[in-house]
Amino acid sequence: MQGEYDLGIVLVSYLVAVLASFTALEFAGKVLRPGRRIWPWVLSGSVAMGTGIWSMHFVGMEAFKLPIDIAYDIPLTILSWVAAVAVSALALWALSRLRSRSNRLDPRIVVPSGLLMAAGICTMHYSGMYAMGMSPGITYDPVLLVASFLIAASASVVTLMIAVALREITRLSHLLLRIGAALVMGVAIAGMHYTGMAAASFAPDALCTITGGLEAGWTVGPVTLVTAIILVAALLFSYRDTRAIRLRAEQERLAQLEAERRAFEDPTTGLYNRAWLTRELANRQVLEGERMSVVLLESATALSASAARALGAWLKQTFPNASAAVLQPGVHYLVVEGDGGPAVRQMLLAKLPNSHLATAAQWRVGIASCPEHARTPFRLLSVARSVADAVVEPGEAALA
Repeated sequence: MQGEYDLGIVLVSYLVAVLASFTALEFAGKVLRPGRRIWPWVLSGSVAMGTGIWSMHFVGMEAFKLPIDIAYDIPLTILSWVAAVAVSALALWALSRLRSRSNRLDPRIVVPSGLLMAAGICTMHYSGMYAMGMSPGITYDPVLLVASFLIAASASVVTLMIAVALREITRLSHLLLRIGAALVMGVAIAGMHYTGMAAASFAPDALCTITGGLEAGWTVGPVTLVTAIILVAALLFSYRDTRAIRLRAEQERLAQLEAERRAFEDPTTGLYNRAWLTRELANRQVLEGERMSVVLLESATALSASAARALGAWLKQTFPNASAAVLQPGVHYLVVEGDGGPAVRQMLLAKLPNSHLATAAQWRVGIASCPEHARTPFRLLSVARSVADAVVEPGEAALA
């Protein structure tokens, strides 16, 4: 007995396979994320993925038209769905075992898991075929039967590998790669199904012996619709979780930046403090051909809190390209990258006498550059103080 395919339904079955594959990759990213409870994602993901894979096979069987009435044994059909869900759970569990390993593509996990997944997929497919209750029974070409298993095994292993490689979407290119992978995986899933169908032979006088079962012919639309709703709902739930994770990560990043700002900011002047200056110069390396300078501005007498705040604001406004820091009350440094140190010193000497800060104290100004005056940037602090050779005397000055 020969059958024929409805190409429109074949296309629908492929699209269902693609959507199921994309959902599988999305949930794979969830179980691969370290520090998360995996079982809620394994359970929910297995239902969504399993339903998608099962639906593809069921719709694919509906695309095959025989010249007799066909019905499906309901318990066996449900069993084939359970097999698909179990296979999906196995895949997600196997991926969760990979997340704690330095070698994410551990063949000791990927290969056995791929073989077990292939066995489950074939169980789903051929139990679904058996659910047709044909008499005489369906016979299978052994070569194509083995080929269908090999396709399922290869697709399963490659799916695990792709899932690890595309476990997280951070850029548009990652999303496009995941869509492309889903398209390829859809071909593999459909290829296994239609190879298995090609392996099947129906006797010329074969009849469907199922009574009171699920009649074929009308289920394509409802099954596809329900499956699409389940998969889209699963994806929306997953994306909502991803968005919440990224929002929490951004809030933690901003909180960390604020904590760092407070840790490295002088509360009186608003400039960088000793801790920042020490860290910055201790970790800084001046390579061959590079240059950096520190410009000292030191008051001979203590500054009031208001004068210190005014000085901090003036330094940040006047020298936006330099990093101003206070080492201790009255001792300030401007860290200048490149060759701009001497120009900053000259500007400081030119502008300070004409600012409202000139009357606050006597000011000493010095400069030290690396590598001329010291081999390491940290040494510049003491060198700049020791070579300070310019003094700005307090006096009457107009506001700048």
